[in-house]
Amino acid sequence: MLLRRGVHATHVGHVVREAGVSRGTFYKHFDSKRQLVGVAAREVLDRVLPRVPEPPALERRADLEAALAAMHTHVLRAVAAEPAAARLVFLGGAAAEPAAARWIASHEQAWRHLVATLLRRARAAGFLREGVEPSLAAAVVVGSVLHVLRTELLRRPDADPDALAAALARLHADAVAR
Repeated sequence: MLLRRGVHATHVGHVVREAGVSRGTFYKHFDSKRQLVGVAAREVLDRVLPRVPEPPALERRADLEAALAAMHTHVLRAVAAEPAAARLVFLGGAAAEPAAARWIASHEQAWRHLVATLLRRARAAGFLREGVEPSLAAAVVVGSVLHVLRTELLRRPDADPDALAAALARLHADAVAR
């Protein structure tokens, strides 16, 4: 129901009618539609944005681009595999619900942490550009992948997650590495 109608257009009455349960049953499980949306977002995010692989050790600049490509591919393929569910979370208004917004922020924070770890490894290996702050750069990397996910992957049926991931990884590596 949430996937078809969207968050704002779906009411508890719609949910109970489609589920074939009473309002009382609904409220035994959820305090409100907001809580339902939060639970739905959590389940979608746990499926759509599964654990991003731990960053590998880096020996050369090409390793950085390959590791970024692997991370980006992992996320974009997972989203492409469940476009309707991903649209609910990333385009369908779920982020306006506080519980859903907390889950989205939690996933993004974990992802940024992994990218920052990768960038610190690039610094230790000696090929991160001077002045690049790993945490800030990680926020930019994750934000740009999410932007492309929302504007390209979920809106264009012909979008290729692997090609998008490779292009983003090249841009990111070029921006932060020498």
